Amino acid sequence: MSKAMKFEAPPLPDRMIRVRRVCEITGLAVSTVYAKMAKGEFPKGAKYSSGKGGARRWSESEILEWLAEVSL
Repeated sequence: MSKAMKFEAPPLPDRMIRVRRVCEITGLAVSTVYAKMAKGEFPKGAKYSSGKGGARRWSESEILEWLAEVSL
């Protein structure tokens, strides 16, 4: 008897996405994302550059989790 080997693919790395992609996923406007973020109602993401108006990215899985929570 031969046992079939079970293949399990490694998990894909979490993608860091830009605000436009966040808006596509959530249906929110850019201004609403930042307003909710300022009120503590939305994930803050990570700032990738210093200074005012620096690049910010969000973890795609974190956004999907947030969306699942607010959709309940």
